Amino acid sequence: MKKPIEIDTFIKKLEFSASGNYLIVYYNNSFEIYGGKDLKKITRFTHNKVKKVIFSPHEDHIMSFNGTVSDNKSAENIIVWNFYTGVKLRIFKLVNKALEDTFGFDATNKFVSGVQEIDNKRHVFVYDIKTMVVVQDPATQKRSQLDTANPINCAWSSSDSLLAVASGIMDESEDNQSVRSGIFIYKLPERTKISWVNFTFKILEANL
Repeated sequence: MKKPIEIDTFIKKLEFSASGNYLIVYYNNSFEIYGGKDLKKITRFTHNKVKKVIFSPHEDHIMSFNGTVSDNKSAENIIVWNFYTGVKLRIFKLVNKALEDTFGFDATNKFVSGVQEIDNKRHVFVYDIKTMVVVQDPATQKRSQLDTANPINCAWSSSDSLLAVASGIMDESEDNQSVRSGIFIYKLPERTKISWVNFTFKILEANL
């Protein structure tokens, strides 16, 4: 008879990776990864109040989320890890819970993206998955955010490096109150942009 899998007590959640190759065991302040034929423990990562873990398509990188927001400069709301070495590659501070789901890996296992709020302004940043530095803009040769104004969401294609970004800009002129929105498709790393759709909502009245 095979011995049962030995795991610590106080388990908060169990979850398989999207591929089914790994079992993720959640604790209050860490998570463990089990895998292989006998589901043996591979490694353990420390992340305070961890709630969600996703693997990159090649399963060589991990992104962990603790589901909280914080203005503290030392906050670790989202962490990107090298799965094989256990190295913490980059930490993201989240000041708006609504932006958590904008973070993810692209289908080609080359990029990480997310909408970040810095000094009350939102930007979409794309990072190289191996180094977690911002991808360079070929036009300016600078490592900068994408050029979409006030992004509110973004999502990767499931088959290639196409990133869809939604934006929304409030127009509050004296004779007009409206929200101008658009969805743009970026091809990375070239940053070729396709304006997929633009639309405007006119605000007739607002009451609190």
